[in-house]
Amino acid sequence: LVITRGKLDVLIAVHDYKKKATIVSSVPIIKIDPMLEIDKTGLGDAFAGGFLAGMIMQKNYIECATLGNIMSSKVIQLNGFQIPKVTNESIEEELRMSIPNSNYMKNEL
Repeated sequence: LVITRGKLDVLIAVHDYKKKATIVSSVPIIKIDPMLEIDKTGLGDAFAGGFLAGMIMQKNYIECATLGNIMSSKVIQLNGFQIPKVTNESIEEELRMSIPNSNYMKNEL
């Protein structure tokens, strides 16, 4: 379960059936200067696209949510819903910068 909450962190809940427990993680949003926020149209779609792209690339849920946040932070700076011009390399670099804690990268969530 993934819950976006606007300007609040994204929540991810995953049930571990072996341990009979639900693990809940919080993924920080990408903060940008409010003066750069132009249009909120399509932010949910941008998040979903980034998250699903992460799933296709076999990233963990934390990385997927971070990719969704990165894409949303790009789209909010554009007028109307537009696909931001990014490269795989630039997104991977932003992902590394957004998740500096190596434990996140090993997290199976």
